[in-house]
Amino acid sequence: MILNPLKKISLLTLFLSSFTVFSQFVGVIPQPNRVELSKDSLSLSNEININFDNLNDESIQYLKNYLKTNLHLNTTSNSRKKYQLTFDKINAKAEESYRLKINKKSISIQSSSQEGYFLGMNSLLQLLNYHKKSNTFRLPQLE
Repeated sequence: MILNPLKKISLLTLFLSSFTVFSQFVGVIPQPNRVELSKDSLSLSNEININFDNLNDESIQYLKNYLKTNLHLNTTSNSRKKYQLTFDKINAKAEESYRLKINKKSISIQSSSQEGYFLGMNSLLQLLNYHKKSNTFRLPQLE
C-alpha cells in the first residue's frame, strides 16, 4: 500500500503527539527552536473560523478534513466574523520556516511558503490533539 505524503505526515504527527519528552513541552514535536508561553489561553469548542488566504487548495482540504474527522471541529470562513485562524505572509530566510502565534482570540500561522504553512498547520494540529478535553480545546497563548 502506498501512502501519499500528506497521509504519512498525518500518521507521524499523531504518533509523535502522544509522547511527552520535555518538562516545558507544549505539545509539538519536534520541539520548536523558541517558545514564549503566557498564562492566558484560547478556548475553542466546536467551530473555528478560518481565513484561507495564502493557502493552496490541497492544504485547505487537508486541514478541513483533519479538523472535522479527527477533532470534530467544524470550519467556517465567514468574513463577517473575526477570524480565529489566519495564514499570513512573512519574509523568511528558510522556505520551511514558520511562526505560530496563539493569543486569547486568534491563531496565526506565518510563513513565506506553502511548505512553511503546512508545517505550521501540523504543529497546530498537534497542539489541538494535545490540549483537547472532551469537546473543548484550551490552547496556551504562545509565540
